[in-house]
Amino acid sequence: MDSNLLLAIGLAVAAVVVIAFITLMASARMREARLKRKFGPEYERAVTEAGGRRKAAVLLNQRAKRVSALELKPLTAEDRQRLVPAWQEIEAHFVDDPKSAVGDADRLLDKVLGEHGYAAEDFNERAADLSVHHASAVQDYRLAHEISLREADTEELRQAMLGYRSMFNELLGQAPVEGAAPLSPAQQSAKGTSLH
Repeated sequence: MDSNLLLAIGLAVAAVVVIAFITLMASARMREARLKRKFGPEYERAVTEAGGRRKAAVLLNQRAKRVSALELKPLTAEDRQRLVPAWQEIEAHFVDDPKSAVGDADRLLDKVLGEHGYAAEDFNERAADLSVHHASAVQDYRLAHEISLREADTEELRQAMLGYRSMFNELLGQAPVEGAAPLSPAQQSAKGTSLH
């Protein structure tokens, strides 16, 4: 065979290999970008948890598959009419007993999650399931839960209430619940409410 022909064949094969490699890399980047858009900050959490981007992609795709098997149902208008006043009552109770109000908020969210169809008993599994459809609020929910498990000052408990409120609003699929927002320490001091 002519050396020019061999060189041409070699260059053609190399070009095909390079094009295939570039296509695979672009496809992987597109899948990664899609996961980042869908899961938001939860994507980076999964990368850290799984130990790499490929493993995180597998983990997040498994999570999405598990959630797709759940029988999730939207809350009705009647559910909202019942739940919003319950939430507002909990927030109003925050001024008098922040720790108790945070516990009540956690229990109300458990109830709402059950009504929605999220069945996981384990908090981490439940938060992972929530990240599939509620990525924007799950980080706040994780923080709120973490605060609720430890001794926390009033400001941290207020942050927990705000995190629970974010998840509550997300689950109800509506504009933020208005009403008795947890008071900041400065507002509590102005009203004469104890910070601890």
